[in-house]
Amino acid sequence: MSASESMEPTDARCLVCEKDVHDGDGFCRLLVDDVMIALCCPLCLETFNKDKSRYETKLSAHRAGLLGDRYFAP
Repeated sequence: MSASESMEPTDARCLVCEKDVHDGDGFCRLLVDDVMIALCCPLCLETFNKDKSRYETKLSAHRAGLLGDRYFAP
């Protein structure tokens, strides 16, 4: 699998609002602490940037295996 393929989520949800962002849909992907996350729209990007600590907590939960992979690009 190439690096570009590993950055495309196959079954992801927006980290902020949980909207589906399947097959490259959505607004953007961000690499945060070595985890690729998906965001669905400019508003969710703005929300993420205003309250990064809240979403860093979600990232920590992911690393601990508490959220599964649905919010993160493989």
